[in-house]
Amino acid sequence: MEESAELYLLRFRYGRAVDVLCAYNTFLHKEIKYGTKNVCKDRKQVEDITHTLLVVYYSYIYSMFDKNGTDFINVSAQYLEFLSQDGKIFRRELIEIWEKYKIPITILRNNVGFHGGSKIKSHDKGFDALGDIHTYTADFIINHLALFFMEIDIIVPNENYNINENHAYKKEKLLIRSKKLKDAIENDSFADTVKSIREYFKE
Repeated sequence: MEESAELYLLRFRYGRAVDVLCAYNTFLHKEIKYGTKNVCKDRKQVEDITHTLLVVYYSYIYSMFDKNGTDFINVSAQYLEFLSQDGKIFRRELIEIWEKYKIPITILRNNVGFHGGSKIKSHDKGFDALGDIHTYTADFIINHLALFFMEIDIIVPNENYNINENHAYKKEKLLIRSKKLKDAIENDSFADTVKSIREYFKE
């Protein structure tokens, strides 16, 4: 099968979301030089950028499901009859987690992220939405999208992907990570982490 324009754009958008995740984790783990001779002048600026990247990361997750743009649900539906059983399961699980968290992610994105609310109360409402999103939600979505695209790549190859002997190994590693993330989302308390992030933004 040939790659449709919609699938190309979805893959591209996913790649940019992964880029943002990489940047966020780089700042989160302080893998950044700071000081008077560097772009980042001090630790506080590194922390500010880290939290800004977190909001951008959620905004990119939103954009993967935005019906006005690169909509995962509608684009993936075009290939549903050709997908493997695993691919169908990954798609269903992605839609389920999106449906569970789409309202707070949308509120965060619309009031703080790519647009931003026009009033202070809208701004606060956006950050308060963090309290309704488990901190591992976005990572689960990105990891599960990787699994989904591995299945799509089998039926609609692209120049960045080659099926090889590492396919099964990579898939198994991603499956293990998705399971751990899902277990954490369902069982781990995250209120303290989210509270600290929200309070940081309101300082």
